[in-house]
Formats: sequence, structure tokens, C-alpha cells
Amino acid sequence: MINSGVQIVRAFPNITFANPTAMAQGVGDPARILILEKAGRVRAFPNQANVMNGQITPVLDVSTRVDNTQNEGGALGLALHPQWATRKELFLSYTRAGRGGSVPLVSVISRFRSNDNGVTFDPNSEERLLQLDQPYTNHNGGNIAFGPDGF
Repeated sequence: MINSGVQIVRAFPNITFANPTAMAQGVGDPARILILEKAGRVRAFPNQANVMNGQITPVLDVSTRVDNTQNEGGALGLALHPQWATRKELFLSYTRAGRGGSVPLVSVISRFRSNDNGVTFDPNSEERLLQLDQPYTNHNGGNIAFGPDGF
């Protein structure tokens, strides 16, 4: 075994999540980190090394819409609007149940809006931006991100 000198250290050793798939931080908002869990929940915690599980707060729950029963399905991508300071919008990529047969899953990219300046997001504000039938239950990657151009 080669010793590379690299060590892995948990940044937040006192908190845990159930199957985290993505994390995000609002541009210019270093105080809070958002975590997406595969089941369809987004939770937030203060960006402090000594943060505890009791400081994790719910941000959005769309678990009733997400089909995470397939190994490579579920809530897979999370992005915050690139103009976070003025547009408190959250974008999710997730799989939902398809029609069965040749369409077992549907990949969805949606936008959610906040009614409290980005503290939480209204699940009823969902605006589906893209839906794509998935003919298979695997290889349904869903990472999403904004580039430096805002797209």
C-alpha cells in the first residue's frame, strides 16, 4: 500500500443524513448548507464544524412524488438559482413513477419557490421544467448545476 499523505477528515462529524445525493450553498450565502436526500427531502444546517443533528432543519419535502425504489432513481440533483441574493429558487432533479411497461420511471427537473426568503420552499409551487421518460431503471443520473453564465 502506498502512503500518499492524503487524509480524509469528516467536515461535519456530528451530523448524519439518509442517503445524501447532493449538497448546495446559495451564492454569497456561506452560513448555511443544503443537503438533498435520495427519498426527496432537502434539509439545511449551519455551516459550522461543531453543528449537531438537532440543528438540521427541513427545507423541502417532495418524498411522495419521488420514486426512489429503484437503485439508481430518487432525488438526484439540487441547485440553487445563480442569483440567489434576489431569487430564492431551488431546482431539483428526481425520478417519479412512470407508466410501467416500457416506461418504469420519468426523470423530472423542477423549480420550487420560497415564501420566506429561502428558509423553506413550498412543495405546491413546483414548476416542472423538463420531463423525460426513462426506459430503464438504471443510469438515470440527475446532477444539475448552473454554469458561470447563469445557465
